[in-house]
Amino acid sequence: MHDLLPDYRCVDGGMEVTRLSPNTVEDIGGNRYLAEAAARFQEMMRSKDLPGLPEHRAVYGTSQPTVQSIRAEGGIVHPQHKAFRADAGGLLVRNEHGMLAWWDRQGDGTVYRDAATNSTSKPVPMPLQHGALAKSPHALEYVFGVLTEHEPHVSPPQAPGQLGLEPPDAGVTVGRPWQLRLTGRNRPAGIACEIVEVESGAVMARPRLSADGKGLAATVTVSDPGLYRISAHGTDKKQVTQLLMALGPGQ
Repeated sequence: MHDLLPDYRCVDGGMEVTRLSPNTVEDIGGNRYLAEAAARFQEMMRSKDLPGLPEHRAVYGTSQPTVQSIRAEGGIVHPQHKAFRADAGGLLVRNEHGMLAWWDRQGDGTVYRDAATNSTSKPVPMPLQHGALAKSPHALEYVFGVLTEHEPHVSPPQAPGQLGLEPPDAGVTVGRPWQLRLTGRNRPAGIACEIVEVESGAVMARPRLSADGKGLAATVTVSDPGLYRISAHGTDKKQVTQLLMALGPGQ
């Protein structure tokens, strides 16, 4: 788990952005020694003496709301959907007042896009969630094209309008209404969305989406505890999915 901690500069200190240090990991409940070992491993992986991946082609997920940086205060982590900009030399970009410049780079819902490309020159974006990326027909078609040395079919240009899912991060409670949000669209026309109980495959709900000024939203209530899969797609049939855990009151 500690090896999966972000290695890029992601800790927002107000006027500076730093890497996640073992001290910070310990402050928020992690193991300092495991964090130190992970940091040494990541430093070795960044070494210029280490050979790169030849002809590596990265496929990464995008258009999904993704945490890209944090603020750590008093042992509490505050996630942020923004990444700080740096120039070609690695220096942080600032405005005329010396304040840090940032942008929302999004990602696959788990890994933000710039952390997923492994510095490859021509990474291929696809509007998919983290778990769906490796098994998506569109991603597999691209891999097949590369392996067979044909001109690979890449995903469409990432223009505004690609669907993103934003369910509650910490799951939901049975019987309590919660909000499901879809990003990338501001009109529900042509959007199909459903929530399926994973074990039985039964459709629990087909939320009625409406514009909320930031995208699309619907209020949903789950009647039984369990694991659910939320899926949505537009007229292009490219589906985004996310798992959601529903717990009983008091669990």
